[in-house]
Amino acid sequence: MGKKYASYHIRTDEKSITLSNLKEYLKTNDKTTNNIMRAIQVFSNPEAKKMFERFHNLYKNEIYIVLTEKFISIYDESVFFQSINEMAKKLSKKIDNSILYVSNFDDDLLLIGIVKSGKTYAKKHIGENAVVYDIKLVNNIKKIHDLKEFDYLEKNLKFEKSNDIDECENSIEKELGITLKFKFDDSEEQNQYFNLIEEDSLFKIYQGASNSG
Repeated sequence: MGKKYASYHIRTDEKSITLSNLKEYLKTNDKTTNNIMRAIQVFSNPEAKKMFERFHNLYKNEIYIVLTEKFISIYDESVFFQSINEMAKKLSKKIDNSILYVSNFDDDLLLIGIVKSGKTYAKKHIGENAVVYDIKLVNNIKKIHDLKEFDYLEKNLKFEKSNDIDECENSIEKELGITLKFKFDDSEEQNQYFNLIEEDSLFKIYQGASNSG
C-alpha cells in the first residue's frame, strides 16, 4: 500500500490575520462539533453528558495546522483526493490568499492544484492509474507564476515538468518549504520539527521548525 494524504497550504505573509480567518472558517464549518454540542444540551443528567462527550472524543476528527515561513498548512483526516479541490475552493472564497493543495492516493495518483477566490488557477494530475479514478491527466501548473504570492519561486521547479510522483513531492516540500503529509498517529514524536503552540477541541496548531520542509 502506498501513501494516502490530502493537504492544503495557504500562501501568506500575514500569518496572524490569515490564521484568525482560517480558525473562524473551520469553526463555522464544523458541522459535526456543532451538532454534538446541540445534542449534549439534551442531557439533563451530568453523568450522561460526560459519557456522551467521552464517546465523541474517541471518534472526533481532528485538524492539524502547521505554520511555516511562507505557508499555513492544514491537515484534515476527513479530506480525500475526491474532495480536496472543492474544500480548497470553498476556503479560498473566505480568505484573500492563494491555496496550494496536494493529494496522493496509494502512490497511483498525485493531484496538485492552486486556487484563489473560488477558482482553480493551475493544476497537475499525474499517475498511471488516474483513469481508474476517473481523473484526467493535466498539467498547467506553470500558471503558479502568474500569482504574485509565488513571485519568490524559481521559474524552473522540478514538480512543474516531472511526471514522477516521488520527485514531484520531494520538489514541492524542498522548494516551497512545506510538509505534505502530517503524521496524525504519532504527531507527538515530531516535536523536533513541530512545536505545539495552541489547541482546542477542533484543531491543534504547530509552529514548524525551519528545517521541517
